[in-house]
Amino acid sequence: MRFVLLGLMVSACTADRAGLAGFDDGGADPIDGCVARAETCNAVDDDCDGTVDEVPAETCGTDVTVGVCRPGTYRCVAGVRTCEGAVLPGAEACSTGLDEDCDGAIDEDCGCTPGETAACGSSDRGECRFGTRACGDGGTFGECLGAIEPSAESCNGLDDDCDGETDEGLRQPFYRDADGDGFGSLGTVIAACSPPEGFVADARDCNDTCRECYPGRDEVCDGLDNDCDGAADDGLLQTVWRDADGDGFGDRTMAMEACNVPSGYTRGDADCNDSDANVRPNAFEACNARDDNCDGTVDEGCMADCNRIVRGSSRYHFCRAGRRWTEARDFCGTLGASLVTIEDGTENGFVRQQADAAGGGDWWTGMNDRDEEGEWEWVSGSGAGYRNWGSGEPNNFANEDCGSMRPDARWNDSDCGSSLRFACEAAL
Repeated sequence: MRFVLLGLMVSACTADRAGLAGFDDGGADPIDGCVARAETCNAVDDDCDGTVDEVPAETCGTDVTVGVCRPGTYRCVAGVRTCEGAVLPGAEACSTGLDEDCDGAIDEDCGCTPGETAACGSSDRGECRFGTRACGDGGTFGECLGAIEPSAESCNGLDDDCDGETDEGLRQPFYRDADGDGFGSLGTVIAACSPPEGFVADARDCNDTCRECYPGRDEVCDGLDNDCDGAADDGLLQTVWRDADGDGFGDRTMAMEACNVPSGYTRGDADCNDSDANVRPNAFEACNARDDNCDGTVDEGCMADCNRIVRGSSRYHFCRAGRRWTEARDFCGTLGASLVTIEDGTENGFVRQQADAAGGGDWWTGMNDRDEEGEWEWVSGSGAGYRNWGSGEPNNFANEDCGSMRPDARWNDSDCGSSLRFACEAAL
């Protein structure tokens, strides 16, 4: 009757808990008062998980595996712990050929006929074999000869301990390492005592077809996840922008990720006109009704009376407003330039041609002897040796210390206080 009441109590507890939301096994059940504790074999839901008597199996009976003896397993049935499957030592029975008392001998102390033989030993399975003993003149069996007894299991593919299993407890999983990088794939696994050829114990390979991809490897720029962290080329990619005009600044609307800068791309992203190499950040702002330096302002700091011309690696400004030589020199400075330095006859002809196109007449150049009378040099500091003085020039008449270009492209020394048009020059 007590068992029935316990069963009813367990059923009620289970039924109450089945409808309980948010149940916490660590405290009191607000519905049935169930308090969680270690589960035991008593037909009660001790740990309040809705299941009764879920206790682990334990070995029972005996730990001897000699002769007919075998250990059993405790199981919990209806609140009662029961040992199942155990075979315990018993009285030795004669003429059965079995070791009933589990001492390693068969039919010991049994009477026998001299010359009679009987099997002996503990097992005849696995690597174990029964031996033979003979009946002596005194009518008793002698020593067991030739028996092979259980031994410690070793990893050899044999049942050394004669328990019906091979290499138990000694085998472990090994994983196929197809690319030979020392790391295997979970896709192909075998159990063995030692790794066969092409198998390893570490299954962390993220790409078993890539020898350069495995945990701990340094990431390289190849589009692969070399270090197996789930990302390819991580830490190496940078943003680059399309640079169609090759001025070193790209279109910020056309970006891509790359480890290195491909041809036609750049790390700079602030070009406001990627079809014109003369339009870019920090470029010279010319008087041309466009934003040359990409600062959002058009023709800032420019004089509308200066023509900007690019020749080779230099830019020139031919300014039509007349200024004294020093004023012209200073204005060129505001353009990031200096009064023109003429290196050879070809450049001299170019300057004259552009001066004529901008209004003709006499034009200031950077030639002067203001620092030392008679020592003519370029204001830019260049040591250019080209000279194209007109006949009888320079004559330094009336302190004419500044060089100018006449309409015939010859040079003249002129009064620095004269108001002339002028040409500026700077490197691109």
